[in-house]
Amino acid sequence: MNKVYLKKFLLKVFLIILIFCSISLGLITLTQNLINANINQKMSAIVAKIEEKYPLITEEEIMDIINSEEVNNNLFLKYGITLEDNLVKTNANVYQVFSILNIINLLLLGSSLIYLFLRYEKRINREIKKITKYLHALNKQIFNLELDSYTEDELSILKNEIYKITIMLKEKNLNLGQDKKHLKESLEDISHQLKTPLTSMTIMLDNLLDEEKDKQKQEFLHDIKREVNNLNFLVQYLLKLARFDAQAITLKKEKINVNKLLKEVKQNLSALSDLKNIKINIKGNQDVSFQGDFYWEKEALTNILKNALDYSNINQKVNITYTENKVYTLVTLENYKVMAKEDVAHVFERFYKGSNSSIESAGIGLALAKTIIEKDNGSIKVETTDKSTKFMIKYFKL
Repeated sequence: MNKVYLKKFLLKVFLIILIFCSISLGLITLTQNLINANINQKMSAIVAKIEEKYPLITEEEIMDIINSEEVNNNLFLKYGITLEDNLVKTNANVYQVFSILNIINLLLLGSSLIYLFLRYEKRINREIKKITKYLHALNKQIFNLELDSYTEDELSILKNEIYKITIMLKEKNLNLGQDKKHLKESLEDISHQLKTPLTSMTIMLDNLLDEEKDKQKQEFLHDIKREVNNLNFLVQYLLKLARFDAQAITLKKEKINVNKLLKEVKQNLSALSDLKNIKINIKGNQDVSFQGDFYWEKEALTNILKNALDYSNINQKVNITYTENKVYTLVTLENYKVMAKEDVAHVFERFYKGSNSSIESAGIGLALAKTIIEKDNGSIKVETTDKSTKFMIKYFKL
């Protein structure tokens, strides 16, 4: 609550109550004075009339009549004087008029207090809305805010603290941008430094395999080459994950035709599917599309399909269907090998290897796929039944 403004508000309330109470007291006093004046005037007229009509009456007798405490409604009638239609009505009219003025005075007092309260409440709400607006802007990383205040109430203290946080976050965001740039450059250097020796090792192994005639040594060389290829594969995936973690990759926003995307994914893995004699069926409307980065989505879906092929038995099939509605585009990939239930909750975790994983599996393909899909405003989940395993990918349109 704003203490400075509250003090001003309470002072205004006190002054208004004081003014209206003074007006009300003045009206009551004026009413009483007018009634007394009417009574005195009427009593003077009565005494004058009695003296005129009864000249022999003494002052003592008149005072006895005026000061008498006996109730005698016929006293004035005895002298031919009637008060009912004169004094009582006059005083009643005066009292009624001033009663109405007093009621109006109280209504004005109540209205003034309500007005002041509503004005105070409106100001507090305006300040709270302003602070809420600033917080929403901070959440969107908009740091060009002016929140400094020169008062010492709670809201102003809060605004000053938010302003300090804004400055701090702005500096951190600037430093983070520079760090991301350096990290991106470092990752590119690391990638180049790792790929070059791995490529050289692969070439040298191929040369040795061509020249080597000893079968046992050839087997060793083949094993070494396989491990080098696995290492090369692992390095590439780790670098990709690291670049996503460092936010060094900016995904494009382009219209992606799902049918075209899935056909290229299928083509990428045609050798593996032919080797295991697994038929890949793609079904859906050819006009279905979503917004995303074609290159990276092909990478993600290739990893998911490769996982399905790796875990499928020979001579099985993999069904891929896709549909869309006003909210999202759905791609469902189903293979007919049941995933262990304990693996379902961890399948997208990095370096997690399921119970049926092969020795060559690094456990990062699905983790990378999930990262890419979520960066493209999507989601992925896996379900398993007693007959199959389904990967369901949603690309949201909003």
